Amino acid sequence: MKKILFLIVATILAGQAWAADDYFKVGKLHYKITGQNTVQLIGSNTYKELVSVVIPETVKKYTVVGIADDAFKYCTKLKSVSIPISVTSIGNEAFYYCGNLTSVSFAEGSHLTSIGDNAFDKCGALKTILLPGSVTSIGNNAFHECYDLTLTFAESSQLASIGNNAFCYCSNLVSVAIPEGVRNIGGSAFEHCGNLKSVTIPNAVSEISERTFYQCSKLESVSIPNSITKIGPYAFYGCENLTEVNIPNSVREIESFAFSECDEIQTVNIPSSVVKIGENAFKSCYSLKEVKIPASVKTIGDYAFTKCNCLKNIYCEVDYNRPSGWSPWWCDKEEKVKWGYEENSETVNNEKTSSAKDFFGEEPVRYYDFSAVCSSGQTLYYKYTYNSSTVRICRPMWYPNLVGEFKNMVIAKGQKEI
Repeated sequence: MKKILFLIVATILAGQAWAADDYFKVGKLHYKITGQNTVQLIGSNTYKELVSVVIPETVKKYTVVGIADDAFKYCTKLKSVSIPISVTSIGNEAFYYCGNLTSVSFAEGSHLTSIGDNAFDKCGALKTILLPGSVTSIGNNAFHECYDLTLTFAESSQLASIGNNAFCYCSNLVSVAIPEGVRNIGGSAFEHCGNLKSVTIPNAVSEISERTFYQCSKLESVSIPNSITKIGPYAFYGCENLTEVNIPNSVREIESFAFSECDEIQTVNIPSSVVKIGENAFKSCYSLKEVKIPASVKTIGDYAFTKCNCLKNIYCEVDYNRPSGWSPWWCDKEEKVKWGYEENSETVNNEKTSSAKDFFGEEPVRYYDFSAVCSSGQTLYYKYTYNSSTVRICRPMWYPNLVGEFKNMVIAKGQKEI
């Protein structure tokens, strides 16, 4: 029995000795052995006084391949870090809250592939970063609240994903050309980037996620590629300097508040691929003057086009009948709705004939825009189309409950009943 206990104790002690041998210190930095020839730089309470760190490529007989989670967390005196070519990963919260960190440099030919969640979160003084081309993923909140950051991607960038809130509150960003290989851009990735003026979204991205460009108040232009099928909730909310939005013919869904409070947008062309427009999608687009809604749109949510103070015309391909999937409160300017818009409408001598006001003495509402007497003496009634040089013939049976009123208006003016 004693022999067995001795063996157990010996085994435990041997394990502890082996564990202790996994860690060592060289200079001011601490390391953990991760493989036969590799180590990871790990954290230590002794780092709190560090001002500048140059991480070596090799230490003893080992290659330094990573910076561990929390390694320099709360090192508020740290100002500069130099990362060698050998490091392939930067762990979660590795430099979290290093408020005075201004410079992070990567060795030429860097092998870095991943930047972990919150890796440089709240490094408010961090300025210029050239991300190595080898980086394939940027974690959630990786550069969150890096207010002074100027970001550059290497020309050979292999970046594939950008995490949620990755550059949220990076208020010094002005222009971002996201690398072509990026397939996923997380929610709120560029939220509150208050000086961002232009951004290019690559063709590999299929969705603009929730709040991606939320409150990017100086954003003037954005290139939305034909790969996008969905524009998420609040995606461009509060982009008050965005003047024009070209929605490609690949988009099927425009979610709630997607373009709400984009004050400077004047025109919106919604392609025939769109089947859903969410609630409040274009609410409070104060400068919006004109909207064209194709027949493909089956659902429009509450208040989608309300509080658009300058809205003059809403052209709908649907013929004189609000689809059941459209909220009764989808717009607050129903008198501006032009039902029955079609791209290829009939022309009448390539010009508009006498105005409806001249004929009836007042502008008719919703029934038709003007009349013309054809060669047979029959009076025909027309509505203007989206193209100002074309019109379409209206028939009163499109409003069965108004047929009687329609005929009485005609007879009262001494015209032939039709």
